[in-house]
Amino acid sequence: MSPAFAEIWAEHRVGSNTQGTKVLDHPEVGELIFEYTMLPLPDLPGHRLLLHNPRPGGEAESRIAELLAAEPATS
Repeated sequence: MSPAFAEIWAEHRVGSNTQGTKVLDHPEVGELIFEYTMLPLPDLPGHRLLLHNPRPGGEAESRIAELLAAEPATS
């Protein structure tokens, strides 16, 4: 192992994804694709706000509308 690599490895730099894509498989309407953004909350150390938005050009928005328009199931 090279000295430069050993130095970098010892730092253990670990990053986190603050943006990305999340795919969910809903049992009634199928695949829902969201883009997410994670924002730190400075007043609450260790806490984050996670926002999910339907992916532009995808079908998630119309499928969510379909779910919201459906009558609630009765028990």
